[in-house]
Amino acid sequence: MNAVQFACNGALIVTAGYDRSVRCWDCRSNSFDPVQVMSPFTDSVTCLAPIPGHVITAGSVDGTLRAFDVRLGKCSTDTLGAPVTAIATTKDGACVLAALTGPSVLRLLDVARGIMLGQYTGHVNGVAKCGAGLTADDARVVAGGEDGRLVVWDLVEASVEATFDAHPGHTVCGLDCHPVVPACLLTCGTDGTVKLWQ
Repeated sequence: MNAVQFACNGALIVTAGYDRSVRCWDCRSNSFDPVQVMSPFTDSVTCLAPIPGHVITAGSVDGTLRAFDVRLGKCSTDTLGAPVTAIATTKDGACVLAALTGPSVLRLLDVARGIMLGQYTGHVNGVAKCGAGLTADDARVVAGGEDGRLVVWDLVEASVEATFDAHPGHTVCGLDCHPVVPACLLTCGTDGTVKLWQ
């Protein structure tokens, strides 16, 4: 497995796997079998982000970002042209941020219309899976890099606001923004440390 998340207000456990599928398990069931398997991907599924309600977004090495409505059984696809290794959604679920490995770029997409709203560059993400996210107030985009730096952009202007040498000489492989406090986040690196930033 590459990722695991609670979804649908905690009613489901969702996984992303090397087997090119997204699988859903009912938390109220004693069954070991998934209640739904979604496998339209052609390569490993690397990341997940549930959207409030019954939609699950997933990114893959095949360069696609897909949104699954698990209640209606519908799937929409955005082809981004490079491996998608991290995703995050805005609090209202209207937009999704996708981190693309290779071109070192993050793209903000409108979920319903599938159009790009913003693009963020300035971090190093050529081959590794690096962390990325949105602050609690959805005002800033944050991403880690293979050079150990943490970069912060203004969401609307797409301009770099700050950079931190978070894990010098090591990849920032994970990142999570605090769900309530906009200026607080966690990073972890290949140096074996977890750091709290404020």
